[in-house]
Amino acid sequence: MGSRPFERVLVANRGEIACRIIATLDRLGIESVAVHSDADRGSLHVAMASIAVPLGGATPADSYLRGEAIIQAAIDTVQAGVGDLVYLVGSREAALALDPWFVPVDAAIVGIVDGVDTP
Repeated sequence: MGSRPFERVLVANRGEIACRIIATLDRLGIESVAVHSDADRGSLHVAMASIAVPLGGATPADSYLRGEAIIQAAIDTVQAGVGDLVYLVGSREAALALDPWFVPVDAAIVGIVDGVDTP
């Protein structure tokens, strides 16, 4: 494989989706960062990831839905991200403004994944 545009990706998701992304990153030789709640610290996506970052809290509102915590995890580990960050910051444009190396997921895909309409 030639040079990669990045060496590490933060996966701002959990469960099967995160596992698939992490497995693909692993096959590509790219490190993965998983974020997790206190309740999910023993989850498969956390075990599969190169790096795990706790977000605190047991509920989604206290962990995965804390956009500022996910953004901080990205800044601390990779300054980039994939997953629900577009949804959390409100738009693709807001996500791109955070960092030019941010790799946003189309907001429509995020909405399908979450089962909710995106902003």
